Amino acid sequence: MKNCVKNYRGPWRYDPNIFSTLISSEETVDTDRGYMIHISDEALQRSSNGQGEANLFVSLLNETFFRVNSSLNTKKGKDSSKPDTILHGQTVLGVWLGKNEVQNLSQPVQIRFIDTKQSQNGTCVYWHFEDNGKGNWRTDGCNTTIDNGDFVCSCNHLSFFAVLIELAPEMTSSVFQMCT
Repeated sequence: MKNCVKNYRGPWRYDPNIFSTLISSEETVDTDRGYMIHISDEALQRSSNGQGEANLFVSLLNETFFRVNSSLNTKKGKDSSKPDTILHGQTVLGVWLGKNEVQNLSQPVQIRFIDTKQSQNGTCVYWHFEDNGKGNWRTDGCNTTIDNGDFVCSCNHLSFFAVLIELAPEMTSSVFQMCT
């Protein structure tokens, strides 16, 4: 999926869900869609083979392609038959820089989900692709903080990101009824 955006060579048509810009130094980029991405100098250097500049691609995707896996709930000792987590805004943010994989950073990349007006029950997650072509949400390599109502994800790699919101128990049954 990420290669579809990065390798597209045709004429660009305006799409409010795709953002691209050239980065040549450590920079914080506002997508004007409710997300800010801070690219560390280390991430830029790794993505550009030390050339000093790379294209930043950000894509806002529908959650349909990235289902919340009940294994996250099972690990927390919860009943996996009930949907007690949802993705913030039902969206996933794909973030890529240059053509090289960016991972194991000592200077994290920060993704800010602006003005979420959510509770403290959010966790930054990224989509981990499995060998079988499927994937699941994981948290390793990402830390979650809340700053003035914004969720801030500090991650040591680039990927597809989202904030997983844990619903209050009374909300779980109403969301479950809406989904069935």
